Amino acid sequence: MKRDSTSTSMNKAPRAAWGLVFLAILLGSTQPAYAYVDPGSASAVIAAVLGTIAAIGYSVRMFWGRVKSFFRRRKNDAVDTRPQ
Repeated sequence: MKRDSTSTSMNKAPRAAWGLVFLAILLGSTQPAYAYVDPGSASAVIAAVLGTIAAIGYSVRMFWGRVKSFFRRRKNDAVDTRPQ
């Protein structure tokens, strides 16, 4: 049985709505932590976020180079080899 594209897009809307409901419940039921966060902790979080961004950027760069080189044609491959 062939599925058309409208049936899959209709299924995504309720999933997104349930996800938003779950997120609202999760955020609405938070409790106070009664904890102290010093400035050193904030700088460690910033360093972790920047390191993650740098690692993702480097990984994408390495992956993109491999994809580009895979699809790049060489000069010898582009020569027309049909008999004339």
